[in-house]
Amino acid sequence: MHLVTLLLIVLLLFLSCYQIVGDFMSGNGGFLLVNARRIIFSSAASTRTRMAMTTTTTTTTGLSSSNSSKPSSKILFIVRHGQATHNPRAEAARSNGCSTEEFFDLMRQDDEFDANLTDLGRRQAKKCQDDHFSPVHNNNNNDNDMNRIDNNYNNPRGIDLVVGSSLSRTMDTADIVFPDNKRKEIIPRISIEYFREVTGKFLNGKRRNKKELISKFPHWNFDSLTTEEDESWMPEVEKYANCAERGYLGLVMLLTRQNNNNNNNRDDDNENENESRSTSTEQNILLVCHGGILRYVMTIHPLVHLRDERRKNGDHQSVESRFDNCELRKYRLSWKEDDDCDRQDTTRRAIVLTQLDH
Repeated sequence: MHLVTLLLIVLLLFLSCYQIVGDFMSGNGGFLLVNARRIIFSSAASTRTRMAMTTTTTTTTGLSSSNSSKPSSKILFIVRHGQATHNPRAEAARSNGCSTEEFFDLMRQDDEFDANLTDLGRRQAKKCQDDHFSPVHNNNNNDNDMNRIDNNYNNPRGIDLVVGSSLSRTMDTADIVFPDNKRKEIIPRISIEYFREVTGKFLNGKRRNKKELISKFPHWNFDSLTTEEDESWMPEVEKYANCAERGYLGLVMLLTRQNNNNNNNRDDDNENENESRSTSTEQNILLVCHGGILRYVMTIHPLVHLRDERRKNGDHQSVESRFDNCELRKYRLSWKEDDDCDRQDTTRRAIVLTQLDH
Protein backbone atom coordinates (compact mmCIF):
# COMPACT_ATOMS: atom_id res chain seq x y z
CA MET A 1 0.00 0.00 0.00
CA HIS A 2 2.83 2.41 0.87
CA LEU A 3 4.66 1.58 -2.39
CA VAL A 4 1.51 2.28 -4.43
CA THR A 5 0.99 5.58 -2.65
CA LEU A 6 4.63 6.57 -3.30
CA LEU A 7 4.29 5.75 -6.99
CA LEU A 8 1.11 7.82 -7.23
CA ILE A 9 2.84 10.77 -5.55
CA VAL A 10 5.66 10.51 -8.08
CA LEU A 11 3.04 10.43 -10.86
CA LEU A 12 1.37 13.53 -9.43
CA LEU A 13 4.67 15.41 -9.34
CA PHE A 14 5.39 14.35 -12.88
CA LEU A 15 1.98 15.53 -14.10
CA SER A 16 2.36 18.81 -12.25
CA CYS A 17 5.68 19.45 -13.95
CA TYR A 18 4.18 18.38 -17.23
CA GLN A 19 1.38 20.87 -16.71
CA ILE A 20 3.84 23.64 -16.00
CA VAL A 21 5.72 22.91 -19.21
CA GLY A 22 2.39 23.42 -20.98
CA ASP A 23 2.51 20.30 -23.06
CA PHE A 24 -1.12 19.37 -22.31
CA MET A 25 -3.54 18.64 -25.06
CA SER A 26 -7.22 19.78 -24.89
CA GLY A 27 -7.26 20.06 -21.08
CA ASN A 28 -6.61 16.37 -20.59
CA GLY A 29 -3.70 17.06 -18.27
CA GLY A 30 -5.92 18.88 -15.81
CA PHE A 31 -8.31 15.94 -15.80
CA LEU A 32 -5.46 13.52 -15.11
CA LEU A 33 -4.03 15.74 -12.40
CA VAL A 34 -7.30 16.02 -10.50
CA ASN A 35 -7.94 12.28 -10.70
CA ALA A 36 -4.42 11.46 -9.58
CA ARG A 37 -4.97 13.60 -6.48
CA ARG A 38 -8.31 11.86 -5.86
CA ILE A 39 -6.70 8.43 -6.10
CA ILE A 40 -3.95 9.39 -3.65
CA PHE A 41 -6.45 10.88 -1.13
CA SER A 42 -8.78 7.92 -1.47
CA SER A 43 -5.97 5.46 -0.93
CA ALA A 44 -4.73 7.23 2.21
CA ALA A 45 -8.24 7.59 3.62
CA SER A 46 -9.00 3.94 2.97
CA THR A 47 -5.84 2.94 4.82
CA ARG A 48 -6.79 5.10 7.83
CA THR A 49 -10.32 3.67 7.82
CA ARG A 50 -9.11 0.08 7.83
CA MET A 51 -6.66 0.86 10.65
CA ALA A 52 -9.42 2.51 12.68
CA MET A 53 -11.77 -0.42 12.06
CA THR A 54 -9.16 -2.91 13.24
CA THR A 55 -8.42 -0.91 16.39
CA THR A 56 -12.09 -0.35 17.20
CA THR A 57 -13.10 -3.94 16.64
CA THR A 58 -10.31 -5.21 18.89
CA THR A 59 -11.24 -2.73 21.61
CA THR A 60 -14.98 -3.29 21.43
CA THR A 61 -15.19 -7.05 21.16
CA GLY A 62 -12.23 -7.86 23.37
CA LEU A 63 -10.80 -10.03 20.59
CA SER A 64 -7.39 -9.80 18.97
CA SER A 65 -5.45 -11.88 16.52
CA SER A 66 -3.98 -13.87 19.41
CA ASN A 67 -7.50 -14.71 20.60
CA SER A 68 -8.99 -15.58 17.21
CA SER A 69 -9.33 -19.21 18.29
CA LYS A 70 -11.76 -18.29 21.08
CA PRO A 71 -15.36 -19.38 20.52
CA SER A 72 -17.50 -16.86 18.66
CA SER A 73 -20.63 -17.94 20.51
CA LYS A 74 -21.64 -19.03 23.99
CA ILE A 75 -24.56 -20.85 25.54
CA LEU A 76 -26.64 -18.58 27.76
CA PHE A 77 -29.26 -19.87 30.18
CA ILE A 78 -31.49 -16.98 31.25
CA VAL A 79 -33.74 -17.14 34.31
CA ARG A 80 -35.97 -14.39 35.62
CA HIS A 81 -35.76 -14.02 39.41
CA GLY A 82 -38.40 -15.56 41.68
CA GLN A 83 -41.41 -13.60 42.86
CA ALA A 84 -40.35 -10.66 45.05
CA THR A 85 -42.36 -8.60 47.54
CA HIS A 86 -43.34 -5.95 44.98
CA ASN A 87 -44.62 -8.52 42.44
CA PRO A 88 -47.72 -10.38 43.72
CA ARG A 89 -50.56 -7.90 43.25
CA ALA A 90 -49.04 -6.08 40.27
CA GLU A 91 -48.28 -9.30 38.38
CA ALA A 92 -51.74 -10.70 39.11
CA ALA A 93 -53.36 -7.54 37.80
CA ARG A 94 -51.16 -7.65 34.68
CA SER A 95 -52.30 -11.23 34.03
CA ASN A 96 -55.89 -10.00 34.18
CA GLY A 97 -55.22 -7.29 31.60
CA CYS A 98 -54.87 -4.22 33.83
CA SER A 99 -53.68 -0.89 32.46
CA THR A 100 -50.05 0.18 32.72
CA GLU A 101 -51.08 2.89 35.19
CA GLU A 102 -52.78 0.35 37.47
CA PHE A 103 -49.80 -2.00 37.25
CA PHE A 104 -47.37 0.70 38.36
CA ASP A 105 -49.75 1.96 41.05
CA LEU A 106 -49.93 -1.50 42.64
CA MET A 107 -46.16 -1.84 42.41
CA ARG A 108 -45.79 1.55 44.12
CA GLN A 109 -48.12 0.49 46.94
CA ASP A 110 -46.10 -2.70 47.53
CA ASP A 111 -42.72 -1.10 46.92
CA GLU A 112 -39.76 -2.18 49.03
CA PHE A 113 -36.10 -1.22 48.96
CA ASP A 114 -34.11 -3.86 47.04
CA ALA A 115 -37.15 -6.13 47.26
CA ASN A 116 -36.55 -9.61 48.68
CA LEU A 117 -37.97 -12.89 47.45
CA THR A 118 -41.31 -14.02 48.84
CA ASP A 119 -41.82 -17.56 50.13
CA LEU A 120 -43.43 -18.35 46.78
CA GLY A 121 -40.42 -16.87 45.00
CA ARG A 122 -38.10 -19.22 46.88
CA ARG A 123 -40.30 -22.19 46.03
CA GLN A 124 -40.27 -21.11 42.38
CA ALA A 125 -36.47 -21.02 42.43
CA LYS A 126 -36.29 -24.46 44.06
CA LYS A 127 -38.62 -25.86 41.39
CA CYS A 128 -36.39 -24.36 38.69
CA GLN A 129 -33.44 -26.13 40.28
CA ASP A 130 -35.32 -29.43 40.44
CA ASP A 131 -36.51 -29.12 36.83
CA HIS A 132 -33.28 -27.97 35.20
CA PHE A 133 -30.23 -28.24 37.48
CA SER A 134 -30.82 -31.31 39.64
CA PRO A 135 -28.03 -33.93 39.75
CA VAL A 136 -27.83 -36.55 37.01
CA HIS A 137 -28.23 -40.13 38.15
CA ASN A 138 -27.41 -43.29 36.26
CA ASN A 139 -28.07 -46.89 37.29
CA ASN A 140 -25.06 -48.26 35.43
CA ASN A 141 -22.11 -48.59 37.74
CA ASN A 142 -19.16 -49.03 35.39
CA ASP A 143 -16.15 -46.77 35.87
CA ASN A 144 -16.88 -44.46 32.93
CA ASP A 145 -20.42 -43.81 34.10
CA MET A 146 -19.29 -43.23 37.67
CA ASN A 147 -16.69 -40.71 36.51
CA ARG A 148 -19.29 -38.89 34.42
CA ILE A 149 -21.71 -38.78 37.35
CA ASP A 150 -18.97 -37.53 39.69
CA ASN A 151 -18.00 -34.74 37.29
CA ASN A 152 -21.55 -33.61 36.53
CA TYR A 153 -23.41 -34.52 39.71
CA ASN A 154 -23.82 -30.93 40.90
CA ASN A 155 -23.53 -29.33 37.47
CA PRO A 156 -25.44 -31.34 34.84
CA ARG A 157 -25.57 -28.42 32.38
CA GLY A 158 -21.86 -27.67 32.65
CA ILE A 159 -22.29 -24.11 33.94
CA ASP A 160 -18.99 -22.19 33.90
CA LEU A 161 -20.20 -18.82 35.18
CA VAL A 162 -23.17 -17.54 37.20
CA VAL A 163 -24.25 -13.93 36.66
CA GLY A 164 -26.76 -11.83 38.57
CA SER A 165 -27.67 -8.16 38.62
CA SER A 166 -26.76 -5.90 41.53
CA LEU A 167 -30.18 -6.44 43.14
CA SER A 168 -30.47 -9.05 45.89
CA ARG A 169 -33.39 -11.00 44.43
CA THR A 170 -31.36 -12.16 41.44
CA MET A 171 -28.46 -13.41 43.55
CA ASP A 172 -30.79 -15.11 46.04
CA THR A 173 -32.56 -16.79 43.12
CA ALA A 174 -29.28 -17.88 41.53
CA ASP A 175 -28.07 -19.38 44.81
CA ILE A 176 -31.23 -21.50 45.03
CA VAL A 177 -31.42 -22.44 41.34
CA PHE A 178 -27.71 -23.29 41.19
CA PRO A 179 -26.47 -23.81 44.78
CA ASP A 180 -22.86 -23.09 45.60
CA ASN A 181 -22.19 -26.66 46.72
CA LYS A 182 -18.76 -27.92 47.53
CA ARG A 183 -17.39 -28.88 44.13
CA LYS A 184 -14.01 -29.83 42.83
CA GLU A 185 -14.26 -26.71 40.70
CA ILE A 186 -15.55 -23.41 42.04
CA ILE A 187 -18.01 -21.79 39.64
CA PRO A 188 -17.47 -17.99 39.65
CA ARG A 189 -20.47 -15.82 40.57
CA ILE A 190 -20.38 -12.21 39.46
CA SER A 191 -22.79 -9.32 39.84
CA ILE A 192 -23.03 -7.16 36.71
CA GLU A 193 -24.62 -3.74 37.11
CA TYR A 194 -25.74 -3.64 33.47
CA PHE A 195 -28.37 -6.31 34.14
CA ARG A 196 -30.26 -4.52 36.92
CA GLU A 197 -33.96 -3.82 36.49
CA VAL A 198 -35.38 -0.59 35.07
CA THR A 199 -34.12 1.89 37.63
CA GLY A 200 -35.57 5.04 39.16
CA LYS A 201 -38.70 6.03 41.09
CA PHE A 202 -39.36 2.59 42.64
CA LEU A 203 -37.23 1.52 45.60
CA ASN A 204 -37.34 -2.14 44.55
CA GLY A 205 -34.93 -1.16 41.78
CA LYS A 206 -32.46 0.59 44.08
CA ARG A 207 -29.45 -1.44 45.11
CA ARG A 208 -27.71 -1.67 48.46
CA ASN A 209 -24.29 -0.12 48.89
CA LYS A 210 -21.35 -2.20 47.78
CA LYS A 211 -20.03 -3.04 51.24
CA GLU A 212 -23.43 -4.31 52.33
CA LEU A 213 -23.73 -6.49 49.24
CA ILE A 214 -20.26 -7.97 49.82
CA SER A 215 -21.25 -8.74 53.40
CA LYS A 216 -24.58 -10.27 52.36
CA PHE A 217 -23.15 -12.27 49.43
CA PRO A 218 -19.49 -12.99 50.30
CA HIS A 219 -19.25 -15.67 47.59
CA TRP A 220 -20.14 -13.19 44.82
CA ASN A 221 -17.83 -10.82 42.96
CA PHE A 222 -18.89 -7.15 42.78
CA ASP A 223 -16.08 -5.64 40.72
CA SER A 224 -18.58 -4.25 38.20
CA LEU A 225 -19.96 -1.89 40.86
CA THR A 226 -17.75 1.15 40.35
CA THR A 227 -19.31 3.25 43.14
CA GLU A 228 -20.05 2.47 46.76
CA GLU A 229 -23.53 4.00 46.70
CA ASP A 230 -26.17 3.53 44.03
CA GLU A 231 -25.60 6.60 41.87
CA SER A 232 -27.70 5.30 38.97
CA TRP A 233 -31.02 5.41 40.80
CA MET A 234 -32.99 8.61 40.09
CA PRO A 235 -36.39 9.99 41.21
CA GLU A 236 -37.75 9.45 37.69
CA VAL A 237 -38.10 6.13 35.89
CA GLU A 238 -35.26 5.29 33.51
CA LYS A 239 -36.08 5.53 29.82
CA TYR A 240 -36.73 2.11 28.35
CA ALA A 241 -34.24 2.71 25.55
CA ASN A 242 -31.53 3.36 28.15
CA CYS A 243 -32.47 0.17 29.96
CA ALA A 244 -32.26 -1.77 26.69
CA GLU A 245 -28.84 -0.24 26.03
CA ARG A 246 -27.57 -1.48 29.39
CA GLY A 247 -28.81 -4.94 28.52
CA TYR A 248 -27.02 -4.84 25.18
CA LEU A 249 -23.76 -3.79 26.85
CA GLY A 250 -24.15 -6.60 29.37
CA LEU A 251 -24.61 -9.19 26.64
CA VAL A 252 -21.55 -7.88 24.80
CA MET A 253 -19.61 -8.18 28.06
CA LEU A 254 -20.64 -11.82 28.45
CA LEU A 255 -19.82 -12.66 24.84
CA THR A 256 -16.33 -11.13 24.99
CA ARG A 257 -15.47 -12.02 28.57
CA GLN A 258 -12.67 -14.50 29.16
CA ASN A 259 -12.47 -16.50 32.36
CA ASN A 260 -9.96 -15.17 34.86
CA ASN A 261 -11.44 -16.94 37.87
CA ASN A 262 -11.46 -13.65 39.72
CA ASN A 263 -13.66 -13.76 42.81
CA ASN A 264 -12.18 -11.26 45.21
CA ASN A 265 -14.82 -11.81 47.88
CA ARG A 266 -14.25 -15.54 48.38
CA ASP A 267 -11.67 -16.90 50.80
CA ASP A 268 -10.15 -19.64 48.70
CA ASP A 269 -8.26 -22.04 50.95
CA ASN A 270 -7.62 -24.55 48.21
CA GLU A 271 -6.08 -22.62 45.31
CA ASN A 272 -4.21 -25.59 43.89
CA GLU A 273 -7.38 -27.68 43.70
CA ASN A 274 -9.12 -25.00 41.65
CA GLU A 275 -6.13 -23.83 39.63
CA SER A 276 -7.25 -25.68 36.50
CA ARG A 277 -10.45 -23.62 36.47
CA SER A 278 -8.56 -20.42 35.67
CA THR A 279 -7.63 -21.63 32.20
CA SER A 280 -11.07 -22.90 31.19
CA THR A 281 -13.47 -21.03 28.94
CA GLU A 282 -16.79 -19.64 30.14
CA GLN A 283 -18.81 -21.36 27.46
CA ASN A 284 -22.00 -22.04 29.45
CA ILE A 285 -23.38 -19.09 31.42
CA LEU A 286 -26.33 -18.85 33.78
CA LEU A 287 -27.78 -15.32 33.88
CA VAL A 288 -30.44 -14.44 36.46
CA CYS A 289 -31.98 -11.00 36.00
CA HIS A 290 -35.29 -9.15 35.59
CA GLY A 291 -38.42 -9.20 33.46
CA GLY A 292 -38.27 -5.54 32.48
CA ILE A 293 -34.72 -5.37 31.17
CA LEU A 294 -35.13 -8.73 29.39
CA ARG A 295 -38.22 -7.46 27.64
CA TYR A 296 -36.70 -4.19 26.48
CA VAL A 297 -33.30 -5.49 25.39
CA MET A 298 -34.97 -8.25 23.38
CA THR A 299 -37.74 -6.22 21.78
CA ILE A 300 -36.61 -2.63 21.25
CA HIS A 301 -32.82 -2.60 20.96
CA PRO A 302 -31.84 -2.30 17.27
CA LEU A 303 -28.64 -4.34 17.69
CA VAL A 304 -30.18 -7.33 19.46
CA HIS A 305 -31.74 -9.89 17.12
CA LEU A 306 -33.85 -12.87 18.21
CA ARG A 307 -33.92 -16.17 16.35
CA ASP A 308 -35.74 -19.41 17.04
CA GLU A 309 -34.19 -22.85 16.50
CA ARG A 310 -36.54 -24.79 18.75
CA ARG A 311 -38.24 -27.84 17.38
CA LYS A 312 -41.59 -26.94 15.88
CA ASN A 313 -43.44 -29.90 17.38
CA GLY A 314 -43.83 -28.18 20.73
CA ASP A 315 -46.35 -25.59 21.89
CA HIS A 316 -43.83 -22.76 22.13
CA GLN A 317 -44.42 -19.20 23.18
CA SER A 318 -43.07 -16.41 20.99
CA VAL A 319 -39.38 -15.65 21.41
CA GLU A 320 -40.48 -12.13 22.39
CA SER A 321 -42.89 -13.27 25.12
CA ARG A 322 -42.40 -11.97 28.64
CA PHE A 323 -40.48 -14.15 31.12
CA ASP A 324 -42.41 -15.65 34.02
CA ASN A 325 -40.80 -15.78 37.46
CA CYS A 326 -38.06 -18.43 37.48
CA GLU A 327 -38.71 -19.38 33.87
CA LEU A 328 -35.58 -20.73 32.18
CA ARG A 329 -34.76 -20.25 28.50
CA LYS A 330 -31.68 -21.43 26.64
CA TYR A 331 -29.97 -19.30 23.99
CA ARG A 332 -26.92 -19.30 21.77
CA LEU A 333 -25.32 -15.86 22.15
CA SER A 334 -23.29 -14.80 19.12
CA TRP A 335 -22.29 -11.91 16.89
CA LYS A 336 -24.48 -11.14 13.89
CA GLU A 337 -21.99 -12.17 11.24
CA ASP A 338 -23.35 -10.13 8.30
CA ASP A 339 -23.38 -6.93 10.33
CA ASP A 340 -19.75 -5.86 10.30
CA CYS A 341 -18.46 -6.78 6.84
CA ASP A 342 -18.88 -3.48 5.01
CA ARG A 343 -19.32 -1.02 7.84
CA GLN A 344 -16.77 1.64 8.72
CA ASP A 345 -18.04 1.84 12.33
CA THR A 346 -17.72 -1.52 14.08
CA THR A 347 -17.95 -0.12 17.59
CA ARG A 348 -21.61 -1.21 17.60
CA ARG A 349 -21.75 -4.82 16.49
CA ALA A 350 -25.11 -6.52 16.44
CA ILE A 351 -25.61 -9.67 18.48
CA VAL A 352 -27.99 -12.60 18.09
CA LEU A 353 -29.89 -14.50 20.77
CA THR A 354 -30.98 -17.80 19.23
CA GLN A 355 -33.49 -19.63 21.43
CA LEU A 356 -32.84 -23.36 21.70
CA ASP A 357 -34.60 -26.36 23.18
CA HIS A 358 -33.48 -27.25 26.68
